[in-house]
Amino acid sequence: GSGQPDYLLPVVKTELEKADFVIASERFLKIINVKNAIPLKNVYSQLEKIPELLEKGSVAIVVSGDPLLYSLLKTVQNNIPDIKVRVLPGIGSLQLLGCAFGLTMENAKIMSIHGRECRAGEIAYAVSENETVFFFCSKEQGSREIAKALIDYNITDVQIYVGASLTYQDEELYSGTPYEILEKENRKLCVAAVQNRHTKRYSAPMFLTDDMF
Repeated sequence: GSGQPDYLLPVVKTELEKADFVIASERFLKIINVKNAIPLKNVYSQLEKIPELLEKGSVAIVVSGDPLLYSLLKTVQNNIPDIKVRVLPGIGSLQLLGCAFGLTMENAKIMSIHGRECRAGEIAYAVSENETVFFFCSKEQGSREIAKALIDYNITDVQIYVGASLTYQDEELYSGTPYEILEKENRKLCVAAVQNRHTKRYSAPMFLTDDMF
């Protein structure tokens, strides 16, 4: 869920109560009442301990939002491929953002600039070709970097939607042009979307031989 008790699905609450060990970040441990809670700090060192914990009982890992989108699930599967994982989805931040501004996801592209390299050209290319692009953001790479990338590539006739600290008391929702968003500071817990009503398809040059240049 989003980090608020109301957004934690009943089936998840039931499973957490049954689990022998629960691994979760500090902000999630505040909203769930469980036994044998283990704060999630160093991800990889704690993943190494999961097989040992499984010898003593069941283990639940709590993550925010949709576990199928840029979440910890893939890391768990890659690092502990032999364990059986049951996935219970939650309400993701992109869903909350879309609902707040009436943005649907049928034809949307989803990208992450949270903790990963994403060049300005990639952002501009995605926005130019797609009517709606949703972004997972971070404090270091957020809505300002999206706005700057679009300005650098002269894609300014678009609208950027930003949601920060969704469902929390300090929730902030705002939208504007790339120039307007560039004036605002990045927030820590943040997602964004860009709507472009003037999309243009580009044919990507691929598989060209050297003599074609």
